[in-house]
Amino acid sequence: MLRTWRFRVFAATWLSYFGFYFCRKPFNIAKKDMFTDVGWDAELIYWLGTTYLITYAIGQFVSGWLTQRYGARRVLLAGMAVSAFATAAMAVDFGWVAFAALMALNGFAQSTGWSANVAAISPWYTRTERGTVMGLWATNFQAGGVAGAALAAFFLGRAGFGWRWAYLGGSVVLLGIWLLFFFLQRNRPEDVGLAAVSDPSEEEPPAQDDRPSRGLGWSRAIWTNVLLIGVFYFFVKFIRYAVWSWAPFLLQTHYGLKGDAAGFASTAFDVAGIAGVLALGFCSDRFFSGRRVALSLGFIGLMGAGCLMLYFMGGQSIAMFTVAIALIATA
Repeated sequence: MLRTWRFRVFAATWLSYFGFYFCRKPFNIAKKDMFTDVGWDAELIYWLGTTYLITYAIGQFVSGWLTQRYGARRVLLAGMAVSAFATAAMAVDFGWVAFAALMALNGFAQSTGWSANVAAISPWYTRTERGTVMGLWATNFQAGGVAGAALAAFFLGRAGFGWRWAYLGGSVVLLGIWLLFFFLQRNRPEDVGLAAVSDPSEEEPPAQDDRPSRGLGWSRAIWTNVLLIGVFYFFVKFIRYAVWSWAPFLLQTHYGLKGDAAGFASTAFDVAGIAGVLALGFCSDRFFSGRRVALSLGFIGLMGAGCLMLYFMGGQSIAMFTVAIALIATA
């Protein structure tokens, strides 16, 4: 029973975060064609994208609280539904003010995806299993990026469809995944009559340095780790979103590719990321016994090399640009 439910929850949560990308990618893939059609300029593109990211960032804090209060299942079902309907509405030209409001709504809905899905899958696996499991599970955001971008690019290149269908098609996919999630997922083993999953080490008394502090009840060590990882991830996001958000646009404006060709070429970033996620998760369990800091540091060095390659060589050809963003994504 536990094995069956693990498979169900793994599949449901993997598909959930995979599906979010079908309503996250269309804007980046279709924005050049869309704004040419409706007459908006690059500066407005920037502000609309920033609106999404601001509400996405705010939503990260709110969605964590909502998940603790109402459970991951309810939060994810609401988030997927709102994101799908907001994305579908973007296919209608209501003007830039309404579009900005829809981007803000979508950003908030999208913010439920990661934290709630991690909260949904974590109770089903022990700490010593999570490196390999999360390495495999985390391919969802890379695979979702590839599939979401490819679907949007497909509609851009088909006569009679265009940028509006890039939004509509993505929303339909996410609604389909919503139905699968509704039937497959449950929050905890206890919800289906199974015993809680835990490590023997989790039953040991905490060390002296790990005594709870005030506030959330976190120890000093937990606060230190959360803050360090948060600061680190803050700067990594500068690189990820710069490439992820603007690669299709640059491929169209700098290299003259058509919308669909630029969309397909930009998927190199997500495809290469799948290999990196799998390698990091497997190696951290197999060779580093769950100690992931040193391995992560090595991958960051590799990402730095990719950034230098992109800066000095990425403008020379489409091939060099693609290789550089793939190296960044692998790390």
